[in-house]
Amino acid sequence: MVKIIILNVMILFLISGCYIDVIHNSSNDPANPFGTGNISVQVSDKNGFPIDSCVVIINDSSLICDENGSINDYSIISDSINITIMMEGFRQWEKDTVINTGEDIDLNIVLNKIPVICNSIVYSSVNYRYNLLDTLEYAVHIETSIDDEDGIDDIDSCYVCIFNEELSLHFDGIIDGLMKFTLILSEDTRAFNIFDLQGAPMCIKIVDKSYERDSSETLQLVRFINYMPENLNPVNFQTILFPDSLEWRVGLPPYEAYLNALIYSPDSNIALCDTIDINTYVYYIDSMFNSGQYILDLRVYDAYSNYSSKSINFNVQ
Repeated sequence: MVKIIILNVMILFLISGCYIDVIHNSSNDPANPFGTGNISVQVSDKNGFPIDSCVVIINDSSLICDENGSINDYSIISDSINITIMMEGFRQWEKDTVINTGEDIDLNIVLNKIPVICNSIVYSSVNYRYNLLDTLEYAVHIETSIDDEDGIDDIDSCYVCIFNEELSLHFDGIIDGLMKFTLILSEDTRAFNIFDLQGAPMCIKIVDKSYERDSSETLQLVRFINYMPENLNPVNFQTILFPDSLEWRVGLPPYEAYLNALIYSPDSNIALCDTIDINTYVYYIDSMFNSGQYILDLRVYDAYSNYSSKSINFNVQ
């Protein structure tokens, strides 16, 4: 009997020694629904263009999209999956899901470009108009440039906050890849007196259709420039011969200022544009102009882009 027991024990040890530990594969175990699955990601902007170099984080793994904005057939063994897609300048995308054995997840993700106010300015203009009363026209210009690759159709609003009011800016076009918005306030503005804007804080805000937003720094109008160019020569509608000289007089402002001379034809072809020292009263032109009508616009600028302007028409024979 003892020999039988010993023999059984020896057989048991022999069987145990022959056991091979096989790595568990959940795909072979119907009781475990989680196992190997594939994840593919395609990332683009709202215009349908792929966004390359996006960072895609799948649980603890960080991946980079290729030049087509893609990650193809990333294999993972897990049940709960967290997927995060990040790209500088775009709104982050995130999703929690579950992946099952043999399951494929194909994601086609559109990221929203966050609008950014790149630069903004507020400045005044005082223009001399030849008419029965020879009037001065005062205006305040508000301008901002927006970086948003999603385009103008994605912008919900662009406005400036002044005196607890919100005034919409108008889209003027795209300059150097940036969307330009402007607003001109004249003396006819009924909401408030534009002269009260001197020193008053204002702020420009932009909102897109995904409710992403950006705000400018506090802006202030410094001044209106009333130092108008006087005694212009040639006088209005005079006919002259070139080469000739331009002459004027300007009272010296008690702050940094300079002159800008612009000569252009009625069809907006620019013949001359030059910056001139504020102490200069004569500008010699030694190049020949074609016969015809021209406009001389002489402006006094300060360091904040505020200006006063007087324009005359003259003819070249």
